[in-house]
Amino acid sequence: MVDGSEVAYDANDKTTIFIYKTASEPQVGLISYFKVLSGTLKAGDELVNADNGEVERISQLFVAEGQRENSRRAIGGRRFGGYSET
Repeated sequence: MVDGSEVAYDANDKTTIFIYKTASEPQVGLISYFKVLSGTLKAGDELVNADNGEVERISQLFVAEGQRENSRRAIGGRRFGGYSET
């Protein structure tokens, strides 16, 4: 977290993700790449942005595999993924 300590993964805890990159892609819009730190992120979830307190809706989850982006309904288990912002 902020102090550099490791976050223990708990599938039953509230969903927490770390966004490490946001990029603008032509014909898609903003794409955010993240790692799930706890819980399970599902398409349609609404999370609170810790930086500004705003609620952000998560849509169109995917896992990047090479140059392909494979859609997922949910991502958990300390996995990496991405989502398009709406």
